Amino acid sequence: MSLRRIGLLGFGTVGTGVLELVAKNMWDRFEVTTVGVRDTSKPRALDFPSVTSNLQEVVDSDEVDVVVEAMGGLEPALTLIKRALSLEKPVVTANKELIAKHYDELMAFGGDLRFEAAVAGGIPIIQVLKTLAQTNRIESIQGILNGTTNFMLTEMEARGVGFEEMLTEAQALGYAEADPTSDVDGFDAMYKIAILGAIASGEQLDLDLISREGIREVRPGTLADASKFGKRVKLIASWTIKGGARVAPVALPIEHPLARVDGPFNAVVVRGDFVGELTLIGRGAGGHPTASAICGDLAALRG
Repeated sequence: MSLRRIGLLGFGTVGTGVLELVAKNMWDRFEVTTVGVRDTSKPRALDFPSVTSNLQEVVDSDEVDVVVEAMGGLEPALTLIKRALSLEKPVVTANKELIAKHYDELMAFGGDLRFEAAVAGGIPIIQVLKTLAQTNRIESIQGILNGTTNFMLTEMEARGVGFEEMLTEAQALGYAEADPTSDVDGFDAMYKIAILGAIASGEQLDLDLISREGIREVRPGTLADASKFGKRVKLIASWTIKGGARVAPVALPIEHPLARVDGPFNAVVVRGDFVGELTLIGRGAGGHPTASAICGDLAALRG
């Protein structure tokens, strides 16, 4: 079966990044044949000759071998992904909320579903963790999994500014959405650690049991006090084999590998019983890093 022709669902920042990367670096292996969007009248960063609002038509098309879902949200993404898998078309997605909430269902559904881009942007943590889980007993995972909050905490600490002022600036710079709830209240990091915990444990985590605290209550004085004691405050998403998962601001000793990760970068520390501690650091968000992860999954499909 040929896996050259891509049907792209979603043409925002990530979808545009996929189109750009395929055209620049993977033109000899892949082509985007059609793009599905919710609203064809919305202005786009790039022009594309074949754009439709009939999303199922993209999935069903005989001109599509593999589906890339970059829309986000639960529906119609879940229905479209299942439709593609039922047609024996591989699916690549960056949809962290969907994977976190429907992990067991999708794993049981069958077909080839890949979601490297759902966690930590350009960091290949899914691939690494899946490999380690086959050879190690994964004991713990710790991560800075949200670039927006890490950028904000870094700047708040360096400049002594408060949460509200920093949020306004982050929105102006494009690091934070108009509705920043998912980032600053820890939902984004919660979905991501739920996915990593599911891979490590082999079963879906109950999101209702994940303790979640964002950064709204972090004050400049909190950061300054931590610094006096040789610590730095980071929003840490963690999972342990015995204690489950949580998301919360944590004052880390300066020698901790995550304490030195600044700006919009992400990092993950995994501990296995044989491999010991492994740390991965890289760009965790944005169109290009996420597109890189999606296209890495596409490349893996072809071997």
